[in-house]
Amino acid sequence: MIDFYKRDEFDLVLGISSTNHSPYFNMVTRDINNRVMRISDPDYPINRRQDAPECFNITTVGYLSNPKYILREENIFSGNVGGIEIPKERSIDIDDEIDFFIAESLSKRNNNYEK
Repeated sequence: MIDFYKRDEFDLVLGISSTNHSPYFNMVTRDINNRVMRISDPDYPINRRQDAPECFNITTVGYLSNPKYILREENIFSGNVGGIEIPKERSIDIDDEIDFFIAESLSKRNNNYEK
């Protein structure tokens, strides 16, 4: 991540991982009347998830920047922001019990491989 940050002279680098949930196809918001609409409607029709642009999740694995950029900007996306892809199995955010179960299962699986 450090080499990537230095080589391309990014202001900030995020860890990202691939996702199969696309805001262009299968992510929606809901209004007070329970009507749903896509979060992002592109200028062209997308009828299948596979036809949507590739999307990534921001992971909590790593953020790399310099303090001046963080102090100067009001938004982390204000500057030249890069993303370095982290494998899904190494980028699990634990926000609820299901996430914890997935992380624990992956950890147990990895420990069994090492034995």
